[in-house]
Amino acid sequence: MIGYKGIEVINGILRSKSNEGFADIFELGVPKERVEVDDGIAFTETGYSFCETIEYVLPWENYFRPINIPGFFGSRLFRVDTLDGKVVGTSNHYKSEKIVILEEVQKDEIVEYFSNNPNRLPNNYKDSYESFKCMQWKPYEENPDSKAINKTLVENCLRRWQKSICIQRGRHEDVNRCKGCQGYKWMGGVGEYRSDLWYLEARRKIRLNQNIQDISEYRLLEKKSKYVECRSLKLLADTIKLSESRY
Repeated sequence: MIGYKGIEVINGILRSKSNEGFADIFELGVPKERVEVDDGIAFTETGYSFCETIEYVLPWENYFRPINIPGFFGSRLFRVDTLDGKVVGTSNHYKSEKIVILEEVQKDEIVEYFSNNPNRLPNNYKDSYESFKCMQWKPYEENPDSKAINKTLVENCLRRWQKSICIQRGRHEDVNRCKGCQGYKWMGGVGEYRSDLWYLEARRKIRLNQNIQDISEYRLLEKKSKYVECRSLKLLADTIKLSESRY
């Protein structure tokens, strides 16, 4: 079954809401583990939540909100596949025992959909939709290299544009330089994002076919008991190995 899911983008990582106290991580094209599903109304405790249509996602994740504002995050809309797994619920809130994120639904497709189906746009989202149509848009993509990862982490720091505090030099972002900043470990600072930095670097190295156990950033995540991050990276590594074995 094909459906739609809103996912938060935080420091370049796709994280889903969770009522269990942590946010699961999704990677494009990487199937999640099978889980048991029930008929309860809970959002994400049991099963992977998604919706049948583009508009049904809005109350759960408002993907009309802007993204890439320093220190904040936004939501994006993705197309998903349940991989023929068991699905329960209703069209505005399904839960599946299996799921894979296929691709991001691009801005042009969203605008075309609501232009052709104006009656499907909820009244309370019409103002934000008009703003959404005018905003600058850059498709979601993985950070391709360490330079891009550094840029993401530094620019998302709440202190980045506070000249009296930030010690970065121009546009040459370097997270190591941030360690000398008095706000390094403050809320919203680069120090608070260290786990995200390790995840992004480990993901990059796995994509380069490095052995996951040889990746220092992965070992740091293990040491800090970052279960969600480690599990996601293992799934990515296993998916890549399985794909390579087929050729």
